[in-house]
Amino acid sequence: MPGAPQPRPRPKIATINTSLDGQENLSILDFAGVTQANVSFITALGHRIYSNDILRTLEHFGFVWDEPVVWQSRRIEMYQAALGRLRAAGLAYPCSCSRRETGGGPYPGTCRNGPRDPGRTLSWRVRADDEGGDFIVLRSDGIFAYQLVVVVDDGAQGVTDIVRGADLLDSTPRQVYLQTLLG
Repeated sequence: MPGAPQPRPRPKIATINTSLDGQENLSILDFAGVTQANVSFITALGHRIYSNDILRTLEHFGFVWDEPVVWQSRRIEMYQAALGRLRAAGLAYPCSCSRRETGGGPYPGTCRNGPRDPGRTLSWRVRADDEGGDFIVLRSDGIFAYQLVVVVDDGAQGVTDIVRGADLLDSTPRQVYLQTLLG
């Protein structure tokens, strides 16, 4: 409708907390045209050491949060619920393969019909019938994988735009696929 107010964008900077410092985040924001005036800033942060540095730098340059900062470590129940939905739909399965055993390439689906070594601590994978192969959503050490965490967080926070570096582009199809599976 002409003249109707447009919803405020809800962008997110997709970073690997250990790879980008606050100054680089500012460059990404500038490139994306994000300013203090046009953003409802979305934050879902993992490692506090790196995240606190990012937050301090952004605050130094005048960014303020419209909402409280979200710490992923306090959202485990949401990630468990998402994995539960995938499991209930038959889209996730336990896997006993280590990264070394898969050779670093696309996962061949070795455990799709049951873990090869059920005595091992298991990870959980999502079935993906594309060239990327099935991928982990819960690591064997009990930590939820980046792919699942960001999809759940983005949905819960109503993220409209994601600014990401080239280092994260290859994960985009997996995240879009998870968004489709989780609705």
